[in-house]
Parts: sequence; structure tokens; C-alpha cells
Amino acid sequence: MFYRNVASNNGLPVFTSANAPSPELVGLPRVMLGDTATLFIVNPINNPLSSSQISAMRYYSVFARYKQTTSGGTITSDYNNNKYLSMIKFSDPIRLTNTNNEARGIRNGTYARLAETYLIIAEAYGRKGDYTTALSYVNILRNRAAYKANEASPQIWKFMGGSNTLDNTEMQNAATPLLFTTNAPSEMYPPSVTSTTSRFIHFMLNERTRELCGEFFRWEDLVRTETLFDRTKLYNADISPSFAMYHKRRPIPYLQMIAQQIDGRAMTPEQMAQYQNPGY
Repeated sequence: MFYRNVASNNGLPVFTSANAPSPELVGLPRVMLGDTATLFIVNPINNPLSSSQISAMRYYSVFARYKQTTSGGTITSDYNNNKYLSMIKFSDPIRLTNTNNEARGIRNGTYARLAETYLIIAEAYGRKGDYTTALSYVNILRNRAAYKANEASPQIWKFMGGSNTLDNTEMQNAATPLLFTTNAPSEMYPPSVTSTTSRFIHFMLNERTRELCGEFFRWEDLVRTETLFDRTKLYNADISPSFAMYHKRRPIPYLQMIAQQIDGRAMTPEQMAQYQNPGY
């Protein structure tokens, strides 16, 4: 969701007699400063939002993952390359000034995450074949993230088709060996991944995605596990056709190369070519 950050009401939509929740709101702004102005809805394809549901919402813009103009009609989506959910996991809500490019804020930087420590331990045990201990660390994180008994979930109630309150989902969401000892559909393993050993590594990559999404670990994870090429080609529909195996290493900058010396002399073009990573 995106919040209204403009104080002036000039030109902004107001409630009318047709859509105001109560008569005293007619003529007032539909969204006030600090209120949700734009809403992205993540709903499943079997529960598309109708046009009437969307138009009844007070927000300036509503983008549904799946929507339907008429009952039984064609299901379409508002999501595209220009409209998509953005990551604000580490966003600083308070900036020193209100200018668009202000980078200074008050939120502390995150240098370490306890959850990542658990995932590192889990992967280490799994690489040794001790899957029971590995999963015990994974499930500590899953239990922390699970819904607790009678916890309200407007997202599930309104858009996912579930009940207004939930049961405790700790045991329902617990990871089991079946997730990597078999080709579990939920994990979407690459076709080339066929053994328990390799599926476990990809399972941990999936688990790190679920826990650490948007935290700048992904490049290192894919490179260190030698999975960058296969997973990028499989999961990134927008990847360039020229993407190749050698892209797991990045090019060495030219300015770095001309700063190097061999026997007290600047490198020749031939030496630079040998110094450069393959493919570049």
C-alpha cells in the first residue's frame, strides 16, 4: 500500500452521495494525509475481485492481482511491469526533510539478523546430512512467523477466502523432509535438481527467499551455491537471452585494472585480458 503524503486537497477525489459511508462525509476527501491512498491486493485466481468491489473502496487506486468485470467473465490482472508491489522492508518512515531525494533518516541500519543465523546453522547441518537438526532450526523461524490461535487476518478474510480468525498454524506450516526428499510441488525445483542433497540446497535457497527477501543476500546465495544460471533462467522471465554461465562473476572494472602494476609497470592490453574474468 502507498500512503497519501500531500497536504493540499486541491484536485483530489472527495466522497459523493453515491459512495460516502455516511452523509456527513459527502464533500470531504476520500483519503486524508497519512491514510492509505493506493492499495495492491494479493488475491488468488480462484477468488478474483469484482469491479463493484473495487469501485466501492475509498482508495484513489486499487490494483488487484486478479479481478473480474462480471461473474463468470474473463479474469484479468492489474499487475504488470509498471504496476507491482514494491519492497519497503527497511524503509525509513521519517526523513530529515520532505524533499523527494532526501536520503537522511533516523532508522538504524541492520547489520545482522538472528533469523539468518538460524538459516546458516540449518544449511550447515543439512549439508552434513543431519536433516532433522537442520529442520529444527528452520521451524523455529516458521513457528515465529505462523498465525497464532484466533489471530485476525483481514488479508485472508477479505481476499484469500478464509475465515475472519485463524487457527494456530505452527504445525501446519512446519517444514518436513518431504519438502526435499521428494519433488515437492510447493518448492518448484529446477528440472535438473533430482537428488535429496541438491534439493535440500534449493529448499534452503527457497527458505532464505521467504525469510530474507529484499535484504541483499540473493546474489551471494546464488553464486556460492552455483545455482545462479539455472535459477535465474527458470524464474526470471525478463532475463536477457544473452545471459550466460560466466555472468556468475562480475566484470573487473577497467579503472581497477589500469591501477594495477606488474613488475612496476602498467599492465599491457594482453595482461588485462588475462586479468579480466572470463567472458568479458
